[in-house]
Amino acid sequence: MPGYRGLRVRQSVPRASRVAARAATAAGLAGALVFVCVPSAQARPDRSWIVVNTTSEADSDGLCALREAVLASNTNQRVDGCSGGGEIDIISVPDGTYTLTQGSLVFEAETEVRGYGAVVRRPAGQEAPERNEAMARIAATGHAVIKGVTFDGSAVQCGGLINEGTLLMVDGIITQTDYQEPPTSCRAPGAFLNMGTATMVRTSIINNHGYVPSAFTNYGTLRIVHGLISGNSAVSSLRFGNRSISTNSGVLSIYGTTYKDNSPSSLHNTGTLTVWNSSIRGFPGRGVALLNEGDAVVVKTSITKNGTGIVNWGTLKVSRSKIADNNAQNYFPTVGGIENTGTLTLERSSVTGNTGGGTGGISSSGTMTVKDSTIAGNLAVAWSGPVGGTYSADGAGGVTVSGNASFVNVTLADNHYEPSLEAEPPSHFSGGLYVAAGSVSLTNSILALNGHNQPGADNGLDCNGPVTSLGYTYLQRPAGCNFTPATGDITGGDPRLGPLGRHGGSTLTMVPMPGSPLLDHGSPAKVGSHAPDACSRHDQRGIRRPADSDQDGVARCDIGAVERQSLPGTYVRSPS
Repeated sequence: MPGYRGLRVRQSVPRASRVAARAATAAGLAGALVFVCVPSAQARPDRSWIVVNTTSEADSDGLCALREAVLASNTNQRVDGCSGGGEIDIISVPDGTYTLTQGSLVFEAETEVRGYGAVVRRPAGQEAPERNEAMARIAATGHAVIKGVTFDGSAVQCGGLINEGTLLMVDGIITQTDYQEPPTSCRAPGAFLNMGTATMVRTSIINNHGYVPSAFTNYGTLRIVHGLISGNSAVSSLRFGNRSISTNSGVLSIYGTTYKDNSPSSLHNTGTLTVWNSSIRGFPGRGVALLNEGDAVVVKTSITKNGTGIVNWGTLKVSRSKIADNNAQNYFPTVGGIENTGTLTLERSSVTGNTGGGTGGISSSGTMTVKDSTIAGNLAVAWSGPVGGTYSADGAGGVTVSGNASFVNVTLADNHYEPSLEAEPPSHFSGGLYVAAGSVSLTNSILALNGHNQPGADNGLDCNGPVTSLGYTYLQRPAGCNFTPATGDITGGDPRLGPLGRHGGSTLTMVPMPGSPLLDHGSPAKVGSHAPDACSRHDQRGIRRPADSDQDGVARCDIGAVERQSLPGTYVRSPS
């Protein structure tokens, strides 16, 4: 049983057989051997090996070519030098280059291809014999396992793979597919088109180019595990969402996979998407890492060095992830970190070091909930217009809100709004939080150390616009902010926040220093309770609250995203 090395399986012997064996022994049949045959509960499928022994596609030469082996598997009949197949056929393909001169390989049965460094390719400079075909196609009746094979499109029209059935691809490569014409004339313009059920493990989709998504398009169910998607590019005159190198309209799960150096945008989702423990890195100032119009969950993922990190028009949850160092200064949308017009939940994550023309960190006109997260070190600057000239826009270094937003145990600090002094003066701005419309509530959160460079304007350093406090919020400079203090709020003074850095966990945080007014000044309500001002159970790093950070013998949660521990691993029970 694969994956269960050393597992011992005991098959049950029918009771009647056991009784018969005992009776034979009792009868004293000395020297006789009694065999009890127990039929297997499920017969082992008939497996046959088909060994490819030529790289040529010549017919009737007495040898077994790759195409002939696939046909033998489909028909269960001998084809030229290839033996007839069984229920499951294993095609052994030695190292070598197998040039497809007669069109696509079509898998219609249950077939496993074991490549040992094999390269399958089209003839260089030759288009597909049929323009709606790719190098290989798994038909609706097909169930293919392909291991250790490289599919090289040789930069010809309509390369790649099409899956209409079931596909498992392991340790494979799909590369050099190229399609520069409108997609209506080619069925598989990118490296991989999935309309069935597919799993790709340790497979690389690299250096593909196309008019539309050049890496993959998914309409079915697709899992990508420990993959590499790199060096792909898509060209289109359409909106940036349709210029992504990969698109999903079905169910897509991505685990432990690296996207890097793709252009202009990486992933466009209109279906159901899960991204886990992965990274998406593009080119600063160009493209969008993730455009979501469907339902998406992003967990433990790094989205860095793109134009805009995330654009969300649907429903998106981001957890334990890092959105950092994206730069959309001269690119639409002019938001560096996240632009949200749908429903966004951000938990235990960091949005840091992003640069945008209008907003550096997050701009939300939809519904947004932020918990146990750090938004810091983001920058909003002037941006260049489409016909030349430099403009500035209303916005903020940290967060701009024109919808509904809730912040619980959030650190929003050290963000800056600094358009060029030669740019047109903005009307409304803030270094930290700018509320253009809608409603904003803060609980157990920090607004501090933010700033802007507008001459003679002391307002809006940390906040600009109406903000509702639900209690226990630290606002360093309230000027320009329509803020009425609630129970436990602190205004003014020095927050004594440490610098942004790695202080445990997988994301960046800012830890209050000893003597900070933030320590043990969060809500005294039971953590994780339904009280409107309650702190979360765990901080951004996953450390349990509360800890006795000021060492007075009574544990109470700290204000902000991070719970400072006086002694790591030591907790004092809260009186609540």
